[in-house]
Amino acid sequence: MSLQLASIAQAAAANPTDEGGLASASPRALLALGLLLVLAAVAVAPLVTHVSRRAHPGRNIVFARHGFSHVAGVALVVLLASTLAAPLVERAGGGLLAQLVGGAFGFACGVAYVVHSQVRLDPDGWRALGLRPGTNHATASAVGLGSWLVFLPAFFGLGFVWLWAARTFELGDAAQPIARDFLALEAGERWLPLVLGIAVVPLLEELLFRAFLQPLLVQNLREKAGVATCAVVFGALHGEAAFLQVTGLAIVLGAVMLRTQSLVAVWAIHAAHNGLMFWLMYNVPQVRRFMDA
Repeated sequence: MSLQLASIAQAAAANPTDEGGLASASPRALLALGLLLVLAAVAVAPLVTHVSRRAHPGRNIVFARHGFSHVAGVALVVLLASTLAAPLVERAGGGLLAQLVGGAFGFACGVAYVVHSQVRLDPDGWRALGLRPGTNHATASAVGLGSWLVFLPAFFGLGFVWLWAARTFELGDAAQPIARDFLALEAGERWLPLVLGIAVVPLLEELLFRAFLQPLLVQNLREKAGVATCAVVFGALHGEAAFLQVTGLAIVLGAVMLRTQSLVAVWAIHAAHNGLMFWLMYNVPQVRRFMDA
């Protein structure tokens, strides 16, 4: 879900101070500001890494007992479940809530396959998915959320870079349709979509990507390449409008998972990120003007 909602952060960045804001800024100014924020994050990355290692010393080396055939099985299960759910979504009117429930159903079926595979293959069973005994989830969550806060400006910077690219190369609309669907909801209609978008879908995504796919990629490609590959796949699956921001977020999620092996930590980051994006969308007037434009 972060992949759709990440574009809201970029939408907020488009009009941060007034009606014109950065929406009227030159492409060069957008690129310069975006790169400045990203480079600042790169500069502080070694310090964040050092603090994280001090706060959460040691690291569990995870051996993935599943293979790429199991990844293909997950993809097939999600595809089949989503295909089966599609007629029901249409019968329900095809609204936002129906789409979210249908998507969550597909992910949930994929997670069920993952859990079944882990129970058969790993001595720790389902606990191998970032819930192994002895993991300090509280410390891991604190480390993860702190890292996310430090790198949050970089996500906005990636939004500026995307705005520059969209304008320079005419790549299309910077705001995603699902964000406009959320904006169209009345106040009383928001609570269930928000629960799905902030809590349910992020948990399912973290189980599939950080807890299941990433260990296999790290095992075969080594740490940095494995985390990066998982992040790129995560970003690419959710469209070009949010690709840069989502990939950046996924790199942070992957690094935290690699250090802590805590599903709770990455779920907390993902939920916090989506919650902030929703808050910006509903409470910052400039975001609404951008989305309605």
